[in-house]
Amino acid sequence: MKLRNPGPVQPAPTLKGPRGELAETLGRWTGVASFTHWQLGSPGVVDGAEFHVGDPELGHIHLDGSAHIPLSGPIAGLLEDKGFGRTPYWSDAWITCPVRSSGDVTRASWMFELAYTRIRGASDGEVLDRIRSGAGLAATDEARRLSKPATRPVVLDHTGRSSNVCRAAWTVARFSSAQIHTPQNAAPRLEPSSVRL
Repeated sequence: MKLRNPGPVQPAPTLKGPRGELAETLGRWTGVASFTHWQLGSPGVVDGAEFHVGDPELGHIHLDGSAHIPLSGPIAGLLEDKGFGRTPYWSDAWITCPVRSSGDVTRASWMFELAYTRIRGASDGEVLDRIRSGAGLAATDEARRLSKPATRPVVLDHTGRSSNVCRAAWTVARFSSAQIHTPQNAAPRLEPSSVRL
């Protein structure tokens, strides 16, 4: 289900550290545009950067360091079973993961690549096969470490709910290609390393 973005269309904020590294990587992929991600229920409150390939949302990165990536129920479930992230209570077709270290950037970038391949036409079966084979993640000690379940602290808000729970049902905006502007001095657009089109 697609919901309307609660805020105006504007360029994404500059993210710092590992979140910024991931945002820069996604921003270099062919056809990816970035915009401000608004806090649900609080129009005008910036909550991160979201990324689109045309109309479909590739995913978004929150200011708190969590990434949310839309996939499908079977794909998100397999990623959760393999410990790459968690499905939020509000949708079994999304995966969430922390982006707080370079290892997190590697893991999140790989999952964004999975979403990118789906948007560009790969079937769920092809994406599931990539996950099962580990394609796109180098068979290194770091990749093996990343395949272990992700852990994150639970932060409660003033109502006693998890901060990630409070970010339920994030929104997707529809953007026409006329609204996507690329500066002339922008970095060259790249395909993710493992995407074959």
